[in-house]
Amino acid sequence: MRIEHLFRRILLVHEEKTARETPLEHAIELARHSHARLDLLAVAEDIPLDLGVILATSPPTDLRQLVIDRLHGALSKMARQAREAGLKTTTRVALGTPFLEIIREVLRRRHDLVMIAAEGGGRLSQMLFGSTTMHLLRKCPCPLWVTHRGRRKPIRRILAAVDPKPPGSDNSLNRRILDMAANVARLEHGELHIVHTWTLYAEAILRGRSVGLSAEAVDQLMRDSRDSHKQWFEAFLSQSNLRDVTYHIHLLEGDAAVKIPELARRKRADLIVMGTVTKTGIAGFLIGSTAEHVLREVNCSVLTVKPKGFVTPVTLEDTAR
Repeated sequence: MRIEHLFRRILLVHEEKTARETPLEHAIELARHSHARLDLLAVAEDIPLDLGVILATSPPTDLRQLVIDRLHGALSKMARQAREAGLKTTTRVALGTPFLEIIREVLRRRHDLVMIAAEGGGRLSQMLFGSTTMHLLRKCPCPLWVTHRGRRKPIRRILAAVDPKPPGSDNSLNRRILDMAANVARLEHGELHIVHTWTLYAEAILRGRSVGLSAEAVDQLMRDSRDSHKQWFEAFLSQSNLRDVTYHIHLLEGDAAVKIPELARRKRADLIVMGTVTKTGIAGFLIGSTAEHVLREVNCSVLTVKPKGFVTPVTLEDTAR
């Protein structure tokens, strides 16, 4: 994957509640370096019926039009800035549920990246759950870049969380994660930290009296497990294209949901690149609870990647409009 082809069509989502944080400058710079189109989308939600009763002197249809007009105005200003930077761009205000309309736009226009600001202020994780962003993390078919700050901040440290498998296994998602993280590092002239965490399955039970293993035997199992993961990690890295990238590797024993946020804080990561997949066979759910736990704890931007072949569970009946 060459840097200039990292993305071909980017969708930047503007939300009224995060207007000051919309990462326009970041999206413009990324689109310019990638030679990509930059499309702008805002979604006007339906007005609750109870509000229409309360605002009897201002019918919901009039209020809805005011919202639509305001969003059109905001997108027009953003589009002018993008065009002044030499980008091809379009604007659209959709009506409906935000995450559904965003995903439908991705399916219609075949975007390969969605960019959106974290909702609200404070820790990123506090804004994600039950929000548009969390729905997108679970169901958007293309990579999703959630920015912690709208104003452009250099990305100096990128953390790529991978889970290499034994030789002969499917490592395609890990490859996508690392390729994307490495290209962002090249683009931003940043340093890359590649992390893989491991645990000994049922270690607490193995150390219990009911199993009958000695402490020495369990310790040997720990060493064997560590050595296996190290071999898989090294084999995976040896097949990766990390030319022109300053990188560091981290093989950590422990729960990924704990170790990844700890490493991100210790290294002051500006961006975490990680996968969102399902291990349960239920479309649209994250990798167990690991990704959700990581997102609860981090305070930086996050770029999530879906596995090849992921199918969004969103209803597609109106994508032809």
